[in-house]
Amino acid sequence: MRQDRRSIYVHFSLIIACILLVSSIISGILLFFLLKLGLISTLFGYPLIRLIITLLSCTVVGTIIAAGFSKRILRPLNQVVEGTREIAGGNFDVQIESTKMNNDLEDLIQNFNLMARELKNVELVHKDFINDFSHEMKTPLVSINGFAKQLQNPDISEADRVRYLKIITEETERLSSLSSNILLLSKVENQESITLKRTPYSLDEQLRQALILLQKDWETKDLAINLTLQPVTVTADSDLLMQVWLNILGNAINFTDIGDTIEINCYTLGKEVKVTIKDTGAGMSDKVRRHIFNKFYQGDSSHQSQGNGLGLPIAKRIVTLHNGKIIVKSKISEGSTFIIILPQ
Repeated sequence: MRQDRRSIYVHFSLIIACILLVSSIISGILLFFLLKLGLISTLFGYPLIRLIITLLSCTVVGTIIAAGFSKRILRPLNQVVEGTREIAGGNFDVQIESTKMNNDLEDLIQNFNLMARELKNVELVHKDFINDFSHEMKTPLVSINGFAKQLQNPDISEADRVRYLKIITEETERLSSLSSNILLLSKVENQESITLKRTPYSLDEQLRQALILLQKDWETKDLAINLTLQPVTVTADSDLLMQVWLNILGNAINFTDIGDTIEINCYTLGKEVKVTIKDTGAGMSDKVRRHIFNKFYQGDSSHQSQGNGLGLPIAKRIVTLHNGKIIVKSKISEGSTFIIILPQ
């Protein structure tokens, strides 16, 4: 609760005090006029009757004033109650108008509106994820089914048979990769930082191991790998961080032209570790760069067959679990640089 906002209890107490004060003043003015008009001049000897008249007038006036105030005060609360019913029914477009008051009720309304917007975003992401996942699953399945039927043709040539089998194998591997990434994404998205299996290990050595695992890919493209790796020890989940390096290095290899260079640096900076992976590929536009961590997003259609758009979202989630961050710098025709900063 913010200290610069008045508590709702204080707010209501002040309103009640004002109602009592105004009721007393109005009742006093009313009695004064009745006395001036001589309508109650015979009641001077009856203090109990005067007291009853005063109390009744205060009650009536206070009730009228309270009814006017309560309609304005309780309207936002009623809107919050109605809004929760709408959200429970699946309508996340609910927004409650601000009271313009500096109290806890305004905080409640602002937080309710924020909750509604966040739930709407989650719902949109959920729908997009299902649509994208369905598309990613359907495409290779249709391809496998189509070429499998072609193989049943007894008149197919040997060259076509080999080509169709190769396509089926590639699409099967794509499905296997997609399934593995979906399971890994589900795991890291539902995992908390406290449950990571943190152990101290050599980060520079892990980067070398990642390059060895990808050696066939970068040697096929005759890429030059420039390494500048300081001896660095980190305490982290080594299995998960290996996925980060494989994903980012794999992208760098895929998007770098034959014979070009990839630079990898690793060094400490204060209490943090900084890893930079720079390629000399085609680079990205600002629009693509803003969306590369979205699930299933693939900015370059010419490389879509080499991935499923889940590698970078997985990498970002793993780095976030380690209380780190990923920074991407890229320009068209100037390559891309991924900067991963981790607490040592």
